[in-house]
Amino acid sequence: MTNKGGANGSFFGNHIYENLLARRSHLQYELSQVVDFSFVRNICRDFYVDWGRYAWDPVLMFKMVFLQFLYDLSDREVKEQITFNMAFKWFLGPSAEEFPPDHTTLCRFRQRLGADGFRTFFNAVVEQARSQGFVSDRLHILDV
Repeated sequence: MTNKGGANGSFFGNHIYENLLARRSHLQYELSQVVDFSFVRNICRDFYVDWGRYAWDPVLMFKMVFLQFLYDLSDREVKEQITFNMAFKWFLGPSAEEFPPDHTTLCRFRQRLGADGFRTFFNAVVEQARSQGFVSDRLHILDV
């Protein structure tokens, strides 16, 4: 059984987050405007049962893994960033008062989906970003 997820809002509301992140053209804000992550729930539907304790929202879990990949973070590091970094927290959707899932929950989520599941997810994100013009097929080479 999964929780439907989404931004629960906080005492101050998501308005504060959105204003701060939009003004800075933050990457997480721009991604949230371009990519609709709700497709993750449909793909994960078979991994959850309709009874028992509520599970973490698969969209939230995938976004955590996505941030890990984007910023090269460990399970513990991404949890810490989500706990203290406003941009990360806003991107995931929980209110400022909520704590993110722990590192073992994140590890179990990755194991449940496997490499093929994540390949499907990441390809879908890239395809959405490409169709919105956020990602191009142009090759960029930097000499460092």
